[in-house]
Amino acid sequence: MVSDERGVTVPMHSAATLARYLLGNVEWLRHHPAGADAVTEIRDAVRDVRHAIDLPNVRVYLGACNDCGEGLYAREGASQAACRTCVTPDGERPVYEVTERRQWMLATIEDLEMTTPQAAHALSVLIREIKPAMIHTWHARDKLSPVSVDERGHSRFRIPDVAALMLQAGKAKTKRMAG
Repeated sequence: MVSDERGVTVPMHSAATLARYLLGNVEWLRHHPAGADAVTEIRDAVRDVRHAIDLPNVRVYLGACNDCGEGLYAREGASQAACRTCVTPDGERPVYEVTERRQWMLATIEDLEMTTPQAAHALSVLIREIKPAMIHTWHARDKLSPVSVDERGHSRFRIPDVAALMLQAGKAKTKRMAG
């Protein structure tokens, strides 16, 4: 459209060249009657490209290795993770059970109080994804009470309290899907 209406040849050497060309015509496109449609098409094209690119496997953090202290990571859905740094005397890497490591990490933070974003992040890593909005909803519905307030006035919640509500919500969802 830009090329046709402006009578300019589009440089098709590479995606980067085309992107620079479009960037140089943003102001013109912004005022064009079809500008909004063009933005939608460009956004959709960028999304499609991102989906087409092979992204690295999602890795789950499992705390630090007991021997060397380096971070342990497992592929999402894996039952075990090996330390990438340590090697035992017999040439093997120490292997950890994912479920045990997650339970251990939950136990280490069970006495912690965290703000909503902190709790959502920690529990998303340890259990399953949870949005801060869900924690706010539980608080608004009096299902979750803060145990303290931080220096900025943000409510702090006990991690086991939030985790228990996550478990209840998970069970309720399973029952709805089965019934």
